[in-house]
Amino acid sequence: MKSTVVNKEVRAALTRNNYSQKELARKTNRAATTISGYLNTEPTPPDAMLDIAEAMNDSVLSQDFSYMLLGQFPAMESDVFQENVHAYAIIQDFEESEREQYEQAAKMALTKNKEHLDKQDKDALWNYGMNFLDEIFVEMRYVISIFSLLDMSLMQAIKKRRSLWVSKRYLKS
Repeated sequence: MKSTVVNKEVRAALTRNNYSQKELARKTNRAATTISGYLNTEPTPPDAMLDIAEAMNDSVLSQDFSYMLLGQFPAMESDVFQENVHAYAIIQDFEESEREQYEQAAKMALTKNKEHLDKQDKDALWNYGMNFLDEIFVEMRYVISIFSLLDMSLMQAIKKRRSLWVSKRYLKS
């Protein structure tokens, strides 16, 4: 993995969490000048990104970094929609309703063997899967906003919930 410019994302996280550059430097055991460089378009190495994400304990920043480094889910940040738990709940309801419109056609296609799927079946699966992805995308931000009200990051919540997932056998132990 290569170094990446993350100044906008780190600045936004500093603002969200009311942190100073100096605090971030101390928490990451890096020189203030190094952190200043990262905040002024100097590429940040992956190990520093990991240290910054852990120090900040900011779900949106962690999601931004995982998207940049691994191509994982980007964080939902909009210029149009309000960024609060109520807005995310409404958007999530809308996305769920939209996905449900495609569900019946997709269910029928899901009963078929792969080699018997026709174009209509594949289109139904595509629409359903993509709308489900839209819903998951919004739900991630919705749950992050809920946990932020509890001063908890998504990673902290996942760590707390992991043992339950193992007990339900959703994850290997």
